[in-house]
Amino acid sequence: MSLLRGKGLPPHGLRLEGLLEGTAIDGGDWLEGLRAWRAPAAFPADLDISTRGNRFSILFAPREDARGDDGSEARIAGALADLLSCAPPGSFGSLTSSVRSTRTTLTASILTVYQVDDSGAVRTVQREAEPPPAPAPPTLGQRLRLSQWPVALGLLAAAAFALWQVAPVRSTVQGSLGLAPPVPTLAGSAFERYLKAEVLPGPPQALRLARLPAYPRDPAALDAAAASAEGLHGMLALSALARGYIRCEWYDESGRFLYGVDLRVRELATRETMTLALPAISGAVSLRLLY
Repeated sequence: MSLLRGKGLPPHGLRLEGLLEGTAIDGGDWLEGLRAWRAPAAFPADLDISTRGNRFSILFAPREDARGDDGSEARIAGALADLLSCAPPGSFGSLTSSVRSTRTTLTASILTVYQVDDSGAVRTVQREAEPPPAPAPPTLGQRLRLSQWPVALGLLAAAAFALWQVAPVRSTVQGSLGLAPPVPTLAGSAFERYLKAEVLPGPPQALRLARLPAYPRDPAALDAAAASAEGLHGMLALSALARGYIRCEWYDESGRFLYGVDLRVRELATRETMTLALPAISGAVSLRLLY
C-alpha cells in the first residue's frame, strides 16, 4: 500500500485532508474563536469544526480545484499554527493530527504529514515518490515489424477497443458467451485490525464488511484505539473510521490504478455487518481498502 500516489491529481494539483482533534482543558470558551477563524486565500480545504463535551475535532475536506507550488506546504503549516493560536497556551490536551497533503508535480508525488503537539506547534514530515522509470525505446526489429502493419488495422483495433469500453456492449457480449466479469481479489486493507472484508462475485459484485471486536464503535473506544495505534498508518486508519468513510481502489495486473471511490461505513458503529455494491471495473484484477 502506498501513501505516495496522487489519487488522480493533475500536475500541480494539491489535496489537503485529515482530522485534527483534542481536548479543551479549560472548558473550551475559546472554541468560538476556532469557529470564527478565516482561512487564507486559496486554502486547499474546507473546515468542519465540531465539539462533544470538552472534545473538539476539525475535519479538513479537500477542495477538488486546489493547486499547489513549492511553497504550499509551508503556507499550510503556517495556517494551521495560526488556527491553533486562537486558543491560549496550555488549552489543549491529547491533541492528535492525521492532517496530510498530497501535491503532484510533472515528475513526482509529494506527501506531507502535519504533526501537532499539545502546545499547538506544527511540524511537517515530507516524503517524495520517485518518478516512474521511462519506457525503453523500441529496438530496430520492433520498429521494422510495426511499420509493416497497415494503418487501417490499427484503427480497427482502436475502434474495437473503444466499443468494448461501452458497458452495455461489454455486458451483452459477456452474457451471450456465458462469461461473468472477473472478480478482483482483495490485495490489501488498511483496516485488517478492525474489519474483515470479502469480495462477493455477484452479480452485481459487492464488498461484505464484518466488524471485528477492535472496531471503535463510539468516541471512548476511538480514544482507546488511538492510544494503542501503531504509528502514522494506524492513526490514519482510525481517522478514516472516525469520518465514517474508507476508500476502495481498483488496479490492473500491472499494478496501475484504474478507479477509486469512497465507501460509507459509518453504519458499522451500530451493525455487525454490511454489504456494499461495487462497480464492475474493466481490466481490474485487484482492489485495496485505504484511508
